[in-house]
Amino acid sequence: EDVQTEGEYAGCSLDERVSKGDTSAILQKNLLWIVIGSLFFIGLAIMGTLMVLRRKEQAPAAVGSFEQSMVAPSGFAAPAVAAAPQVAADYTQLPGGGSYSTGAMGETIYNAPDGTNWQMQADSSFIRIN
Repeated sequence: EDVQTEGEYAGCSLDERVSKGDTSAILQKNLLWIVIGSLFFIGLAIMGTLMVLRRKEQAPAAVGSFEQSMVAPSGFAAPAVAAAPQVAADYTQLPGGGSYSTGAMGETIYNAPDGTNWQMQADSSFIRIN
């Protein structure tokens, strides 16, 4: 065995230096395990990186399926719903039975019984505000 010839551990074998806590002797004795362990962790890091990169490459394909058009096939079209008018030329075109109020800025508001509110414009027309 390797016997130390100088220094604090002079005359000690490798095993004796290890038992006394000499770090250079511990490294020398366990060098093979240190190299194997280092290679193992480097391999794990490479495998993990490759797995992440593969998932990122596959992700756009999965996302792409959600970006497909949501148009229904012919024969499954939803019935057309008539849109409620958003502008009334004058008060005669508003739903009947409502009441008038004054808004926070002094504007005239028509409160229809169906819950819609209409704001009066300078030309006496009304626009729906909700």
